Amino acid sequence: MKHLVTIILLILSLTTYCKDDFNSIYKNTLKYEGTKYVKNKIEESKYGITNYYSKDVKNLTKGKAYNIAYNKIYKTHRINEIKDKDVKMFIFDWLYHSSPTKAIKNIQMVLRIEADGVIGTETIKAINSYKGDLVKELKITRLKYVRSLKHYKKYKTNWEDRINNIV
Repeated sequence: MKHLVTIILLILSLTTYCKDDFNSIYKNTLKYEGTKYVKNKIEESKYGITNYYSKDVKNLTKGKAYNIAYNKIYKTHRINEIKDKDVKMFIFDWLYHSSPTKAIKNIQMVLRIEADGVIGTETIKAINSYKGDLVKELKITRLKYVRSLKHYKKYKTNWEDRINNIV
C-alpha cells in the first residue's frame, strides 16, 4: 500500500511540474497576444485563439483559451516531451501563432527529417538530440517564413519582435 501511495504522489507531482512548465510558457506567449475579440476578413481571434481552435471565439473566456492552448496545442503536439525549455517555448509559440502544420513542417526541415507536419516520435527524438543552437536555427526559419506572408508588411514590427524576443 505504501508503494501505491508513493507512485500516486509521484505521478501527481510530475503532472503539476508539467503544468507549471506550461504555465510559464503560456504566460510568455500571451505577452504577444490580445485579450479582445478581433474579426478580420480571414479569421476571428481572442487571446490568440482563432476559429481554427474554437467555433465560438467571440465568447471565449480566458479559462477556455488556456484549456485550448494546453490540450490542443501543448499536449496534442507533444510539446511537453521536449526537454529544453527554450526550445519548448519557441515551438509552442510558433504553433500558437501560426498554422500548426506549416510551423511543424518548417521545424522538421530545420531538423532535416521528413516534413509531414506531425510532431511524432521521430520529431521529438530529433528535437531532443539536436546538436547546435536549435532556437537560433528555428528563429532564422520562422523569420524567413513570416517574411513570405502577404500580411508581413502590416505586422512586420510585431512579428519580428515576437520571434526575436520570445526566448
